[in-house]
Amino acid sequence: MNMSIETLIPVAEYLEGSYSPDCHYVEGHLVERNAGEIEHSRIQRASIEYLAKYRKVGLHAWPEQRIQISGDHYRVVDVCVTEGEPVGPIITAPPLVCIEILSRKDSVSQLQEVIDDYLRIGVPYCWIIDALKRTAYTASTRGFQKLEDRVFRTSSPHPELIISVDDLYSL
Repeated sequence: MNMSIETLIPVAEYLEGSYSPDCHYVEGHLVERNAGEIEHSRIQRASIEYLAKYRKVGLHAWPEQRIQISGDHYRVVDVCVTEGEPVGPIITAPPLVCIEILSRKDSVSQLQEVIDDYLRIGVPYCWIIDALKRTAYTASTRGFQKLEDRVFRTSSPHPELIISVDDLYSL
């Protein structure tokens, strides 16, 4: 009989630890993320470069940032945008935008869990880019919606932020 024993990691150990790539942390469990492929990294880099122009209006882009969902639940977002500088080493208030960049190995159910966490803490905009298929989606409590015009947008009362997915592929 094959029995596996799982070791729970204390939250303090996770927060002090360094993982490559960084992992999600869900109730004592380290949850691996799919990262490390060129197209994923290319779109992540392009997103950061593209979003740099919004710093002058107080919006800041952060790659691979830990976001606290609850006391024992953290996610690592591919890219997020905050209004102003976060306080502390981990984002504890909902970012304006969370951007997830899909890799070949990502599944819809894994993505749904991550997006549900962002929505649960009040992130108003969850954007998804499929790096290989060059498609884009928004996510909300109503589900995923493909962006036919391939342009992400915020709306009032939030600061204006517009990202053309096609522009990301030209950087």
